Amino acid sequence: MVTTLPDPLEPICEAFHLFPGGVTVCVVTTRCGFSVLGQSTPSDPAEFSAEAGKRAAQKNAKSELAQLRVLARKIEEFWESEGPPRASGD
Repeated sequence: MVTTLPDPLEPICEAFHLFPGGVTVCVVTTRCGFSVLGQSTPSDPAEFSAEAGKRAAQKNAKSELAQLRVLARKIEEFWESEGPPRASGD
């Protein structure tokens, strides 16, 4: 039987904050406790939509999270090809 471990970068919490002028931020917190920040700014504050701002900020935060996933995969590949680190002086 294969046991599947939980994804440490799985988003478990999203929080939004709207600043004056329509700037919207989204903080996505992952299972391992790491947080990424996404933001959106309307091109015309007079045409601001809170829902559109939230969607754009969320998309931006999830894009940041996707970049972390790529980095994590690259680090795994590096250690698989290089082997474990050796203590200095070996």
